Amino acid sequence: MKRYLAMSALAVLLSACADKPSEPVVNTVTADVPTPVSCVPDTVTSAPNYPDTLDALKSAAELADFEKLLDSGARLRAKRLDLLETVVAKCRDVKPTAVAK
Repeated sequence: MKRYLAMSALAVLLSACADKPSEPVVNTVTADVPTPVSCVPDTVTSAPNYPDTLDALKSAAELADFEKLLDSGARLRAKRLDLLETVVAKCRDVKPTAVAK
């Protein structure tokens, strides 16, 4: 019994000497993370509605109407192709990622 009392008294005394748990150390680390950058401008939208659809060509009353539909569709496609080729050429010059600051 004396041994039990001595051990419990020693435990109480030693626990009083224990340090308080220290506050956690917070270190803020800043990392440069690559983020994707779009090289396609907002002016490039989805493809337009081309006038030379199959239904429009089938419903053309005369050959002249048929040719007008084909011509206007070809002009729109050429204009769209020029725009897309310009954008693709600029995209090839731009690095695919940039560092966020």
